[in-house]
Amino acid sequence: KGGGKGGRGKGTAKGGGKGGAGGEKGAPERRRERTPGRPDAGGDRRQQKPQQQQQQQQQQDRGRKRRPVEQEPRPVSDAAPPQRGVKALPEVEAFLARHRLRCQRVRLLKTFRGIIYGQQKRKKDVANGIKVDNGNANAGAVQGNDAGAGVAAAPGQPVADKITAESKPVGDAKEPPPWEQYVRANSKFVKTGHFLHTVAWEVNGRYVLAVIPHEHKVDQERLAKAIREPPKAIRLRKLQDIAKQTGWPVFVCPPFGHAKDREGREPVLLVDASVTELKKPLLFDCGTIGLSLSVSDFLRSTGASCVEGLAIPQAPKKAAPAPALQSASVASPEPAPEPESSVAGSPMAAEPTKQEAPPKLLVDSEGGPAAMEP
Repeated sequence: KGGGKGGRGKGTAKGGGKGGAGGEKGAPERRRERTPGRPDAGGDRRQQKPQQQQQQQQQQDRGRKRRPVEQEPRPVSDAAPPQRGVKALPEVEAFLARHRLRCQRVRLLKTFRGIIYGQQKRKKDVANGIKVDNGNANAGAVQGNDAGAGVAAAPGQPVADKITAESKPVGDAKEPPPWEQYVRANSKFVKTGHFLHTVAWEVNGRYVLAVIPHEHKVDQERLAKAIREPPKAIRLRKLQDIAKQTGWPVFVCPPFGHAKDREGREPVLLVDASVTELKKPLLFDCGTIGLSLSVSDFLRSTGASCVEGLAIPQAPKKAAPAPALQSASVASPEPAPEPESSVAGSPMAAEPTKQEAPPKLLVDSEGGPAAMEP
């Protein structure tokens, strides 16, 4: 039996004949003796393997937070994490990404909407007799109660009227305009470029956007010629209509990102020709975010049409005359002398009276009638 399979090396030592050679090859191999003084490499590997796994497990568990075994893990929220960095309105961001514009976004310290609402609230407080902190109301213009220090209350004036008079600097004569407060509060952003405004119009159902520099207004005659429509057909859009159509906050109107009209047409964008000569970036208000774009990128992405003379400077507002302060120490000026009568020797009244008196018949030196006095 051993001879048949011994030739292939699977025979045993008991096999005889031809299977003897195969039986010797099929015998178990003798293990080589190790060198004296040198540990067995294979045995040490088998012994070190569990220790290495334990060390690796300890290193992995070192950064994890330990908790009791019976405590269940917290449920993972499916909501997206909050956005990092400054982001503008979604429609504006989509426009910038679609045209691959390099736009700088700056978070504003004070919004135009907040300034307007703050003024309205202070006016209501003044009307209700609530004293307003003038330092907060007149940001950068008038601080403390120094604005009304030179105004003396009239004698016999009630205390409530005095309080209202002290809080009067909230009015238009003392408080700077909203855009002036906006520029002062965000001076670091405004100084980096040229600040522009976007004015929204509607012409026969078509939306028109006019981009003009700061402290300018739109010339409606130029606008009518540019769109080839009569001036009577141009209508300025209301803030509520823009907010309802776009979904943006009130007073927010950037030059791009607007929705199409009812017929699916994009708004017509017109820009004053003087913008093409500017070297610094163009600045736009976008709610709580300020956008900064180069002139070439703005014209390339929007395809705006340049109109010569679209923007005209605003006329400076005339300051209201200061009320005259009456004081006991200052004497009132004397009235101007009246012209002399043509008749010699006719006595005239020294001062005209406020009440109308019946005409008097004046008599000359000889006793005859001379003139009629009004």
